[in-house]
Amino acid sequence: MKKLLVLIGIVFSISAQSQCFQIESILVDGCDGGNEGKNEMVRFKVGSVPLSVTTLSVNWPSNSWLGVCQSVSTATSVTLMNSTILGCGLLKEPIGGILPANSKVLLVTSTDFNPLAQSFVNLTDTLIIIFQCAGNTGGHFANYSLTGTFFRTLSMSFSAPVGCKDSVTYNKTLLLKQDLTIGAQDGGAVEFDALGNATYVNRGCSGPFTPLSVDAGLNNTICFSATQSLTAIASGPFTSINWSLGSTAYGTFAPSNSLTTTYTPGLGDNGTIKLFCTVIKICGTKTITTKDSVYITILTPPIPVISSNTNSICPNETATLTVVGGLEPYTWSNSINTGSTVTTNGGTVSVSYSNSCGSATQTINISVVPINASLSANPMIGSKPLNVNFTNSSIGAIGYLWDFGNSLSATTQTVSSQTYTAAGNYVIYLYTTNGACTAVDSVIITVLENAPYLVIPNVFTPNGDGVNELFKIKGFNIIEFNCVIFNRWGIQLFEWNDLKTGWNGKIEDKDAVDGIYFFIIQAKDITSKDIKTQGTFSLIR
Repeated sequence: MKKLLVLIGIVFSISAQSQCFQIESILVDGCDGGNEGKNEMVRFKVGSVPLSVTTLSVNWPSNSWLGVCQSVSTATSVTLMNSTILGCGLLKEPIGGILPANSKVLLVTSTDFNPLAQSFVNLTDTLIIIFQCAGNTGGHFANYSLTGTFFRTLSMSFSAPVGCKDSVTYNKTLLLKQDLTIGAQDGGAVEFDALGNATYVNRGCSGPFTPLSVDAGLNNTICFSATQSLTAIASGPFTSINWSLGSTAYGTFAPSNSLTTTYTPGLGDNGTIKLFCTVIKICGTKTITTKDSVYITILTPPIPVISSNTNSICPNETATLTVVGGLEPYTWSNSINTGSTVTTNGGTVSVSYSNSCGSATQTINISVVPINASLSANPMIGSKPLNVNFTNSSIGAIGYLWDFGNSLSATTQTVSSQTYTAAGNYVIYLYTTNGACTAVDSVIITVLENAPYLVIPNVFTPNGDGVNELFKIKGFNIIEFNCVIFNRWGIQLFEWNDLKTGWNGKIEDKDAVDGIYFFIIQAKDITSKDIKTQGTFSLIR
C-alpha cells in the first residue's frame, strides 16, 4: 500500500496493486444543466491483467453504485459520439464485459446520459467506454463549494484479482472555472498522477481525456555564439515530435525529434526568431498534428555607428561626433563616455561599446584643412625711406590677400618690396584661404624719422662751474649702451651703461689730472645694429 501523501489543499490517495488499474481523471462538474449528474465521468487505466466489469464496484462520494449496463441504447450513443470525432480517436464498448490489459477506460455515471453534452471532437486516443446503469439522477461528486466537507474520495475496486482497488481524494474548494480561477463552472475536473497527486483543470464541456497538445517552452535571449536548450511539454498520446524553424531562423536542432533539444543559431539568425515544436499522432491513414512556438532573441555584438556634423574642419575648429547603437557608457578615444564628444584636433577618433555578447569598436576620420598663414619682413625697422621685402611661408593656402598698411594691397602668393617714406608704425596683414578655412598673419614695420646716432664730446671741464661737468654721451634710438674710460697707460678708470649718466672726472673720489683719456663704446641701435667706436677726449679743469 502506498504511503499517505498530504499536499496543500490537494490530495489523499490510497492505492494498491497499481499494476491492476489506476484512476487518472474525474470530471466532477459535468455539462447539460440539471442532467449534470448523469454526465459525470471517471477515466482509469487498466494494468497488465484484463479486468471484468462484472467484478467492478464503485464507492461514489455522493451516490450509490448500480453496476455496469451495456445495451443497444449505449451502442447508439457511442456511435453518435464517434461521429463527432475529428481526430483519430475512438470510443468503443468492451466485448463480453472484459477490459483489456493496458486499456484506457471511461466510466460514465449513467446510461441515461447525453452523448453530446461532453465533446470528444479532439480525441486522439482509443478509450473503452462503460456506463453505470440508469437510476442515479443526482450528482456523484461534490462540485465547488466552501461549505460542508471539503475533501471527497472516490474508491473503486475489482473483486478479481484479489486486492485490485484504487482510491483518490480531491478538495472541492480548489476546483477551477473555465478561466482557470477557483470557482464553480461546468468542466471542473481533477487529474491524478501515479502517486495520487491532484491537478485541478477545466477544459470546458469536453470529455475527461488528455487532448493532444504541446507547450514549446519559455521564450529566451541568447548570444549568437551560444546555444539554447529547449524543453517542450506534450500531452495526449502522440507518435512523434518534430522541431522546425520559423521563416527568419536558420539554425539547427540536435536532436530535432525529441521533446528536449539544443538549438544552435545559424549565420542568418538576428533579432527575435520563431521556433516550432510539433507533436504528431498517426492512426491508420490519418495524421493529426498540433504545434506551439517559442521565441528566441539572438543578441549579436554591438555595432556602434558614428556620425559627425562635419567630416572636415578648419584649424582650431571643432567637430561634434555622435554614436548610435547600444547604450551608455561608451568609451571614446578621448576618454569621454557619453553618447557624443567634440574633437578639435581632427584625425581618427574611435568609440567602443560592450554588451553581454562582446564588444565592438568603430572609427571615423575627421580631416583638418592644413592651412597656416606665415609672413616675415626684412627689415622690420629702419629710417625713412625704408624699403622692405616680404616673404610668404604660408602652408595649405590657395588664396591670398595682402594689406601693406600703406593703402596698397595684392592678391598674389609672392609680392614685390614696398618702400615706406613716412615715419611711423605700419601693420602688414596676409590673409590666406582654402575653401571655407582662413588664416591670417601680420608684422609691424617701424619707420624712423632719422637714423640712430651717438654724439661724443671731445673735451669736458669738471671744474665746479656747473658747465660741462660730465663726460656724457648723447644718443638717438639707442637701446643698449656701454662706455669704458682708460688713461694713457691703458688702465680702466670708469664704466657706465646708461646714456643719462657719465664720468665726472674723478678716480676713487679724487680728481683726475688734466690730460688726454681714451674711451671705448659698445652700443646697439633700435634696429638691433651693433655700434662699436673708440677715441680720445681731453679733461681740462
